Parts: sequence; structure tokens; C-alpha cells
Amino acid sequence: MIDTHIQHTVDLLLDRSCVLAEQVAQNHVGVVGLAYGLAEGKVRLVTSRGIPAAIDGDTRMPTAN
Repeated sequence: MIDTHIQHTVDLLLDRSCVLAEQVAQNHVGVVGLAYGLAEGKVRLVTSRGIPAAIDGDTRMPTAN
């Protein structure tokens, strides 16, 4: 259900913003949908549009000290 929500949100961003959709289509920007596991401190790529995302499933987010 979380992945579906993330995919839907990315689609809505592009559907509702002509400027953003145009920039993505021209590969000037990318829109990525990520899921963050708080307990694991990891981010997971769910979907991307435009420029290919350089994030894999084992990427760790920096933690605050």
C-alpha cells in the first residue's frame, strides 16, 4: 500500500504541474519516489521519472549525532 501511494503521488506531481512534467520530459530534472525505513535507516527506490535515479535499496541515510 505504501508503494502504491508513493507511485500515485509521483504521478500526481507530473499530472498537476505542466512545468515539472515538461522539465522531466526534457531530462532536465527527475522526480523520484522513495520509501524510508526509520528502524533500518535505509531508503528504497519505489519509482522514478526522468533522469535515472542513482539510489539502490541498500543506501543508508546519514544519522544525526
